[in-house]
Amino acid sequence: MSTEARPGKYPDRNTQLFYELARDRHAAQADALGALDTKLAFFLTSSSALLGILLAVYALRSDALHVFEWLLVGLSASAWILITGFALDAFRHRPWSSGPQLQQVFDDHFGERDDNRIRWGVANRFWGDYNRNKEHEVRKGRALTVALLLFVTQTAVLVLGLVLVVVSGSSESSRQCRNLGPAARVSRPPPTVRHRTPEANYRAALARLLACQKLGGDSNP
Repeated sequence: MSTEARPGKYPDRNTQLFYELARDRHAAQADALGALDTKLAFFLTSSSALLGILLAVYALRSDALHVFEWLLVGLSASAWILITGFALDAFRHRPWSSGPQLQQVFDDHFGERDDNRIRWGVANRFWGDYNRNKEHEVRKGRALTVALLLFVTQTAVLVLGLVLVVVSGSSESSRQCRNLGPAARVSRPPPTVRHRTPEANYRAALARLLACQKLGGDSNP
């Protein structure tokens, strides 16, 4: 495309100001798109990490997996799938308008147009390409907004899942303590202390009794 300005659009004054504004605006747009891609990549990798942590926790505590926990895993996986879809769509290559063709600008310097007219044509090309590239900026910005919301949702799901695992573990310990009578807690040593002396067994059983009392599972005889 020629850098020649359209008839009737060329001002009768120095065009340096408009040229610099259009060039800088086009360059700032390119930097903004690169920053959007960087943020999307961060949310994509972080989302994968959150899902991996949740799966690892439930893999180690498979006994804590119930219907609600499975729903949490499904919700986190769904958020990861959506973030991946939006990010890949934003990353997908599309034609980018990068300003005037260098060969055309080079040829114009050997033509009849003066420097002001060449700058004016180049500035108009930068301006037009900036407007054409706006759709890329809008698409990436929308994908980043969706990724942020889904990432916050995934974080909340992970925190809730960890809380449920801790509560489930505490409830299980308390239930085991309640199932033992006070006499059994003192007289019956744990399987791992068979070869200890009677005094050591008594101390171990007493320690278990104190631990159960701290958990609130002790009951009066």
